[in-house]
Amino acid sequence: MRRYNFVIIAILALMLLPLAARSQMGSGRFDAEFSRTAEILERAQSVVGDAKAGSMADEFRGVVLKASSLLDLAVNLQGEAMGMGRNGRYLEGIGTTMKARERAFEAINLIRKSSAKLANPADENDNLVLRQLERTDDLIIRVQDQMTAGSQALLESLFNSAQDAQRQAWEFYHNGQYRPALKLSRQAERTLLRIGTRAENGAGSGAQVENRIQQTEQRLEQVAAMAQNCNKSEASDLYKKAMNKIAEARQEANRGDLSRAESGLAQVQAMIQKILALCSDGESLNRAITQVRAEIERVSADIRKSGNQEAISLMEAAREHLGEAETLCAKGDTDNCAANIKAAQMNIRKAERLAGI
Repeated sequence: MRRYNFVIIAILALMLLPLAARSQMGSGRFDAEFSRTAEILERAQSVVGDAKAGSMADEFRGVVLKASSLLDLAVNLQGEAMGMGRNGRYLEGIGTTMKARERAFEAINLIRKSSAKLANPADENDNLVLRQLERTDDLIIRVQDQMTAGSQALLESLFNSAQDAQRQAWEFYHNGQYRPALKLSRQAERTLLRIGTRAENGAGSGAQVENRIQQTEQRLEQVAAMAQNCNKSEASDLYKKAMNKIAEARQEANRGDLSRAESGLAQVQAMIQKILALCSDGESLNRAITQVRAEIERVSADIRKSGNQEAISLMEAAREHLGEAETLCAKGDTDNCAANIKAAQMNIRKAERLAGI
């Protein structure tokens, strides 16, 4: 009941946001995403609540506890999203409410899958419909990610129709009407796939800007080791400013202001060049090479003891990248030297995770 009241309060609070703030770009989509999550949260609370109320076998008790934890996390995230919406931070709010929705879906699916196995593992029709419904729910989230605040009215209309069909499909499923549930969910899936294709094809220059943002992020990652190990403090400050500026550029692109996003990217590129100029004496890069090599030697024995072949291969790849970095630095090729150092860092850290270090 406490969680149910939270959802109602959250919706009412969102409706009472100041009119001026709600009129800002992005508020419309935030409202839609927040309300959609509120619906999913209510559904999740019902599913988890019913599971708690019923008699639980020992093997099901742990599942219910995990689902309850996921639901608590979803409620907390939705609360954070509500605060972001109040403050006009619509893009952050959209991302947070969608995370809340994903956790709520996880809670629902966890209970339903376990219930199906325990109650009637031979019921293929039920399992078939449930898998279809879950697949369409996942697709709804992915398509929402593709659609921007300025999406065509036709796409918005199609998306709303698909959501309505999926909601009706879930109702049929709850009532044991599997055939209409399967039919409606498949219709929604086909509509969502068409929307995704159109949104992708219609992205145009927006997609190009996104590609440039990703390329600039990769470029920034390549000079990270150089900036962190540079003996000039200005380099570290420039790196932090560049990280903030590229985040701003992404926000501008998401709002549809591509010219400001492009301007921000140009500033980031200038900062990267300045970092290279400050730290290209070779000393900073050699310090970074020494640091990564020391990390590899520190964890080498533990990675081999783990027996994880992928982790061992990644560690060897990290060594090769460092060797290549040394060669490139000696030739004065600082850009590619920095890129190999970054690759070595990424490989050894992934190896550590795989080996459980």
